[in-house]
Amino acid sequence: MARRRRCRRCRTVLRAQSAYCPKCGTRQDSVPVWTRGTPASPASGQPAGWYRDPFRRQAYRYWDGEIWTERVFSGTYGEDVVAVDHSADDRLPEGAWRGSFGSLTLSIVGLAVAFGLSFLFILPFLLAGHPGGTLAGLVISEAGLWTGFLGTCILTSRRYGTGKVRADFRLRFRWVDLAIAFGAALAARCFAAIVLVPFIHALKSAGNPDKSLYKITNVGALGWTALVLITCVGAPLFEELFFRGLLQGQLVERFGVWTGIAVTAVVFGAVHIANDPGTAGLLLALSVGASGIVLGVVRHLTGRLGSSMATHSFFNALAVIAFAAASTLR
Repeated sequence: MARRRRCRRCRTVLRAQSAYCPKCGTRQDSVPVWTRGTPASPASGQPAGWYRDPFRRQAYRYWDGEIWTERVFSGTYGEDVVAVDHSADDRLPEGAWRGSFGSLTLSIVGLAVAFGLSFLFILPFLLAGHPGGTLAGLVISEAGLWTGFLGTCILTSRRYGTGKVRADFRLRFRWVDLAIAFGAALAARCFAAIVLVPFIHALKSAGNPDKSLYKITNVGALGWTALVLITCVGAPLFEELFFRGLLQGQLVERFGVWTGIAVTAVVFGAVHIANDPGTAGLLLALSVGASGIVLGVVRHLTGRLGSSMATHSFFNALAVIAFAAASTLR
């Protein structure tokens, strides 16, 4: 009797060719005992044998000593002919697992918890009478928010993924990402401005929704340093890890590329309403959501989270530079 395949995380019985668990959504990696420890792909002259499928269509593919054959193994033996025009099937998956009800719920709950931690972190500060002023309050608030983002990513990775955040969320960076990010940041700034054109009159009356953030520059060099670190380092790192790494990765794998990117951008924009609830916050959400489309596209096309992090950093840096220039003209 053939041995039944079970999910490596929740132990649900799987179909023979199932790449994902139907219950928890975890990506499977069936490893026959006799092939454990073999290299990912054979080098020139490597003896014939079973190796991880370099085309990522099945778990393992047979190397006959010269070429990859159609013989494959993914829980059961089968045949899979790879054509040269199957590039769409050969792409790296967007996320380490296909978003399930459980994993997506955990992500949304984690988002709410992150805002709750931000409030809990800053509550003692408020009760103590704002020691350290706006600068201290902003740092404490962001620390709570980022703790929630990072904690949710780690917990979801351990529960539904491999437990390795860097691998699960494609946390990689290449130097070419700097060039990609600079051009994408300019495009994102233009896109964010264009969507606000129909609301130009409301924008003038609403004012700057980030005015509380820029109050920290009144304390001098320390304030400017904190502003740069928060907007150009901390926010890109933790927000991209959560939104483009965790949320978008699952949504794209489950609902498709454009739906995943669009929904992530909407959520990304919506959370920024908290900066200034009201008309200004709604306009900020619209603008940030538009930039989120660009961030999502960059993340998807490059397959690396480092590219969207760099784009986010440049995007915010352009705003800081514009604010600094305006400050000198006062």
